[in-house]
Amino acid sequence: MSFTYSIHNQTPIAAIITLEGNLMEKYEATDLLEDVDSQIDNGCIHFILDFSQLKFLSSSGLGVILSILTRSRKNSGDVVLMNVTEKLKSLLTITRLDHVFATAENLADALNSFGDNSTQN
Repeated sequence: MSFTYSIHNQTPIAAIITLEGNLMEKYEATDLLEDVDSQIDNGCIHFILDFSQLKFLSSSGLGVILSILTRSRKNSGDVVLMNVTEKLKSLLTITRLDHVFATAENLADALNSFGDNSTQN
């Protein structure tokens, strides 16, 4: 299964990006990173990455997720990972990225993760 994504601006706080399939290589996410840059240019600095449809994430895929985090934080935003499967939680733990990314079980928890920073959007 190839990698696809969709961006939803369903909240005034953050853009929700649903990742689907297998994110194996950085080149597969070129459009995603460009769309993240466009969102930031339009004032949306917070992102919720919905992993519910993501089947596999390689080390290059982790690099893509870190790129989104870096771009967001450079603009005083943040990223929350939502619906992270046990397999992906294990990967985050092994790579110690569980200390870098906030995770949430659902949209309400993800939005609450932004706290007072959400007013900057």
